[in-house]
Amino acid sequence: MKRVRLIGIMALGFILISSVVMLGISAAQSRQIVTCASGSTGGGFYLLGSGLATILQKHIPGVIANNQATTGAAENVRLVGQGHATVGLAGGDHMYFGYRGGREFDKPNKDIRLLIGTYTPTQHIVVHADLKVNSIADLKGKRIGTTPGFNANECAPAILEAYGIKKNEVKIVPMAGAQVLEAYQDKKVDAFILAFGAPHPLITQALKITKSKFLYIDADKIKSLLEKYPYWIETVVKKSDYQGLDRDYHAIMDPVAWVVNAKVPDDLAYQMVKTIIEHNSDYQKIYRESAEFNKENALKLKHLIPLHPGAEKYYREKGLLK
Repeated sequence: MKRVRLIGIMALGFILISSVVMLGISAAQSRQIVTCASGSTGGGFYLLGSGLATILQKHIPGVIANNQATTGAAENVRLVGQGHATVGLAGGDHMYFGYRGGREFDKPNKDIRLLIGTYTPTQHIVVHADLKVNSIADLKGKRIGTTPGFNANECAPAILEAYGIKKNEVKIVPMAGAQVLEAYQDKKVDAFILAFGAPHPLITQALKITKSKFLYIDADKIKSLLEKYPYWIETVVKKSDYQGLDRDYHAIMDPVAWVVNAKVPDDLAYQMVKTIIEHNSDYQKIYRESAEFNKENALKLKHLIPLHPGAEKYYREKGLLK
């Protein structure tokens, strides 16, 4: 009798354990892991990734999101294209060449899709007011502070070249953004070309301390730059954003977007876009520049790579696509 009772208890225990295990498996299967490929720890991309992971996990039931530090946009495109990351931050140029092949991409990767754009810092081109510099063309022979990588190697040289200035005719000094402005205020550089969201408090402060003037990019030069670099876009800083602007300030910049793997389920892509746009106030609590990911900017880069169908569904529902 005792043996029968013991067997019964053991059988019941087995059933209970099995039920718990099955519930655990069922719960695990209902969860979706989302990996956000961003950038180096502490940088703007990394903060955008942290913010995205936070709001996705908070507002999409069943999602477990994490922010993955990377070396930047090129690696993000590869990770997303190969399915090693769900979403990733990419510049317009990385999207363009990543999808088509070329430059740092050995072959086309047709599995990247646009989720939402665009975070677009604007190029600020500023010079000391006491220098005889009235145009970008007058920067020949000057020391120009800018940030390393894209700005120092591509964007700043392209703008200068549009005005007939070759790389060896200026001294480009790459530093972190805050260091550039410190060097500018100490007159260790004559001018700066910096990509920041506007108005940026560091630039506002520098303009208060140092007599400065903005150098405008002429409309015909912007047109020729966009023809040569179809993955860049025109940006506008409002006249009211900074002292010293006598009109709205038009510039160019390589925009940034969230790209997603083509095989991501349509419903998940739909929910991600919905969360980014409709819970953007939560996103901004982690990084102010997240405000740029909105309905007005969302589709500015749809000419570069195809939209993910899930994202497209959301945009059509909201009347942004017809």
